[in-house]
Amino acid sequence: MSMNTGGGGAMSTNGAHVNGQALKRPRMTADERVEHNRRLLQQYGSHIIVPRTAEGRILIQMVYPLNKAIPWLRRDLGVRRTVSEVTAILDPIIQWAKNASEWLRRSGGEMILMTPAAGEMAGEREHLVKNPRAHVIVPQTVEVRQVLEQAIRMDRVLVCLRTASLDELSEEPRLAEAFELVRALDRAVESVCASVGVKYFSPKDMRQRALRDADAVLPVTGSARA
Repeated sequence: MSMNTGGGGAMSTNGAHVNGQALKRPRMTADERVEHNRRLLQQYGSHIIVPRTAEGRILIQMVYPLNKAIPWLRRDLGVRRTVSEVTAILDPIIQWAKNASEWLRRSGGEMILMTPAAGEMAGEREHLVKNPRAHVIVPQTVEVRQVLEQAIRMDRVLVCLRTASLDELSEEPRLAEAFELVRALDRAVESVCASVGVKYFSPKDMRQRALRDADAVLPVTGSARA
């Protein structure tokens, strides 16, 4: 079963079997990843991004399983699920896109939402695809496209926000709000994936952040020694 619906470094679980055990294909080299992305970039509707923030990187990683789960869910329409059932399952994703739009509107105004999420110029796309850290994703549904485009825009805005002075950032709520959006998408993607039996694991950076947050609220036990 392939986990690759388009993107830098995505790996397939299809491969040879030894003693009944599936063998994973070796990780692509940087050059192989660039060529893989260049082929994906030729597909209609492809988006390319080189995330520049931790939030952007995590959001993009969540798009891959979502780009697999939602098409599976839509194939059940009229067969095993009603339109209302599918709508209810997708509601957290739709709501996330609306909340992200509101955050972007407050962060950069309507122009942020009007600006194309991905580079439209052929030269810009060709320049980005040479970067081995680039992700090229071909959204399979409108919901995935909306999430991906908002994630790309958020990555851009967060880069700009962090250029402000530390005094300004100390009273800036949008950084914390952005990570709350990351948490919300994590929960939404997990829910959608569970509905169709797609395995989902929170991105590594997300799990590490959760551990740090848990450590920060742990009560101090024992008594100090003189």
